[in-house]
Amino acid sequence: MKKIFVLLTVFVSFVLSSCSPRVSTDIRYAYFPIDNRQDIVVVGLQDSEPDSTEVLGTVRIGDTGFSTNCDYGVVLEKAKQAARKVGGNAIKITEHKPPSGQGNTCHKITANILRVKTIPGYTAPENRNDEPKNVDYATLNIYSYSSLDDSTSYDLYLGDSIIAQIKDNFIKSIHIKKEGLDTLWAKTEVKTEVPIHFEIGEVYYLRCRISRQGVRCPKLELMDNSIGEYEFDNCQSIIDSQCKAKKVVDYPYFRFALDGGYSRLLSGSFSDSHDVFQEYVEDLKSGYHLGVNMTYFVTKSLGIGIKYYYFNTSNKLDNVVLKDNYGNIFHGRMSHDIGISFIGPELFTRVLSNNQKSAFFLNVALGNIMYSENSVAMNKSKVIGNTLGFSCTVGYDIRLAPNISLGVQVSLIKGTLSEYEVREGNKIEKIEIPNGDGVNLNRVDFSIGLRFYK
Repeated sequence: MKKIFVLLTVFVSFVLSSCSPRVSTDIRYAYFPIDNRQDIVVVGLQDSEPDSTEVLGTVRIGDTGFSTNCDYGVVLEKAKQAARKVGGNAIKITEHKPPSGQGNTCHKITANILRVKTIPGYTAPENRNDEPKNVDYATLNIYSYSSLDDSTSYDLYLGDSIIAQIKDNFIKSIHIKKEGLDTLWAKTEVKTEVPIHFEIGEVYYLRCRISRQGVRCPKLELMDNSIGEYEFDNCQSIIDSQCKAKKVVDYPYFRFALDGGYSRLLSGSFSDSHDVFQEYVEDLKSGYHLGVNMTYFVTKSLGIGIKYYYFNTSNKLDNVVLKDNYGNIFHGRMSHDIGISFIGPELFTRVLSNNQKSAFFLNVALGNIMYSENSVAMNKSKVIGNTLGFSCTVGYDIRLAPNISLGVQVSLIKGTLSEYEVREGNKIEKIEIPNGDGVNLNRVDFSIGLRFYK
């Protein structure tokens, strides 16, 4: 029984030690240990050591491979304890490795253990939390350095408004001008909420991560300011070193749109020559269109892209009797199938709502219009031509899901065909129309469709 108790004690000790961070020290000099109640000054990664400093050694806090209790506050306290044991009254952080993701939540730090002779007079570098309180806002600093891939990014809400899209190596500062209790929340498969009480002039730090235990769950933590400030600054250092001058984009920068709907020609086509069939021609002026456009936003409100639209209308009439210029009589079916394509670069402007759930937009494009008409009226013929065209679109997008929106829009497409080819059998006739008398291809499109954002 005694042996079992000893083995159980050893096993429990092993499990507990495995769950704690690994502490290793390299000590050069040691003094009498100081009281555990005495605070240890922490000199940040970007800050210089105070004057009159003696380096007693180095402490490293790492991961055993089984460590679970190794948040930044925990590893920092471990380093402080190592300093107290050898008479140090300060530590200087020389290296900090944040959690690597993939389920690993351990911080790793390396620090010099210092004995500072002038510690009572030592003043820490200016703290952003000590900035003057005569401002009319509270500051919320948001950061994330977990290894989040695109599939695990999520929107962060304050109340009903989206304030950030959390992703890998991300920081953002927001000014909150409304005092009082509010709720920070995010949702993937599971919703996470954190209540927060804002006070004007105060600074708050929110650390955002993803918990991958079973289901993906957002993890939101309001941090103590001393820890939050350090992690926020360290995250900025990671972004600066890894991304260099890369700008953190906190708005959707790519838009892919699919559209379709009703179209109406504002004037006639070649079919107007059959003016005896006015109702037939009027029907040809109505049709449908399909469109696609891709836009890359160089700023939050300005983008460049390319658009393609295809319009089609057709009509047919049976038991038609026609007489040509030579007195020949035609009896049978008359039909027309008209297709008009537009392709060209576009300039896109938009105004996003405060919560980025919707956007009003206006875009203009200059491109090529391609006209094709297949007709049967006494003989089969085909008309083809192309000309320069202009497009102007106004619309509104409203979000359905994090990266999908529903959009409605109205477009005006203008163009005049001044020359074309008429093909009948083996005969090809090229026709040029004097300036001002070309075929007017102007039309209006009423569209609805899906937009995919990134």
